[in-house]
Amino acid sequence: MAQTKKKTRTRRKSLSTVEVWEGLKENADLDTVQDYNVRGSFSENSAIKHPKFGIGIVTESLHSKIEVVFKEGSKSLVQNRD
Repeated sequence: MAQTKKKTRTRRKSLSTVEVWEGLKENADLDTVQDYNVRGSFSENSAIKHPKFGIGIVTESLHSKIEVVFKEGSKSLVQNRD
């Protein structure tokens, strides 16, 4: 009976929140950081400054909400509120 080799899988180390945030910061324009406001409109890859969470990078922008990665983690925030 022929022996079969057992395949081994190498696990890729997942990035920490800080590492993800740092990577996104490298590609964002930090010279044009916008103050966060629920009435504002923000596009993907833009940098925002939140009064509680600090500097964050928008990773997804829908009509009424944005997904933002901050140094401490990811948050869903509202936008375009009247």
